[in-house]
Amino acid sequence: PCGISNYKVKTSWTAGPPPPNSFGPGGFDSTTWLVSSTFDTQVNGGAAFNSILWQGNQPSGTRVGFQIASSNNPSGPWTTYLGPGGSTTVYEPGAPNKQMKISRQDHNNKQYVRYKMYLSWSGSQGPRVDDVVISYSP
Repeated sequence: PCGISNYKVKTSWTAGPPPPNSFGPGGFDSTTWLVSSTFDTQVNGGAAFNSILWQGNQPSGTRVGFQIASSNNPSGPWTTYLGPGGSTTVYEPGAPNKQMKISRQDHNNKQYVRYKMYLSWSGSQGPRVDDVVISYSP
């Protein structure tokens, strides 16, 4: 049986200077990122993570990307923040409301998850992220 939950996540935000700057994973500005708080799936033995998507506004030329870390303990140890296929690049859905599959080999059977979100501007415009949705199954 499936239920509906309206979870809210506290985040910490680190804003860097507008690009150009040094670049991190996937060519994103290495100093402008957000790390979510830890989310508990409440699935004993861990969940099967399916996809990630974001909702908001993406002006032309801007980008939003994600890396995911998982653990079976809220205090860690955590997997390194990873992108597709266990890489150090980012999941880049490309547009709001577009799902991108999460690499199960890196995060399956983990109870806790958090993400790192990278933002990239175009001139003085940046994307606006209202929600991040991680889909998982028990």
